[in-house]
Amino acid sequence: MLNQLIKAAPESGVERPQPSEGVELGSTPQRELQNFICAVISMLGPTADCFLTEIWLDELSCMETIPEANSSDWQMVSLAASTRLASRLIEAQLRRTCI
Repeated sequence: MLNQLIKAAPESGVERPQPSEGVELGSTPQRELQNFICAVISMLGPTADCFLTEIWLDELSCMETIPEANSSDWQMVSLAASTRLASRLIEAQLRRTCI
C-alpha cells in the first residue's frame, strides 16, 4: 500500500485540482494525503510542497499498524505529520533568531 501512495503522491509544483461535490478522489489514504498537503500549502504557500509528501509518508512508515483502507484513522497520519512539520518550523525559526 505504501508503494501505491508514493506513486499517487502529488508531484512538487503541480497544481492540484480541488475536489468538487460528488467527485471521488480515490482511496481514503490518497484523500488524506491530498488534504494534508492542500491545508499546509494554503497556510505556508506552494514552497512547502517539496517536503510535505515525504513528511507524511515518513509518519505513515513509523506507525505500528497501517489503518484499514477506509478507516478514519488515516487522519492520525496527518496529525503526526503536522506535529513533525510544526517542530521543523519552530526549529528553523529558532535557528534564524539565534544566528
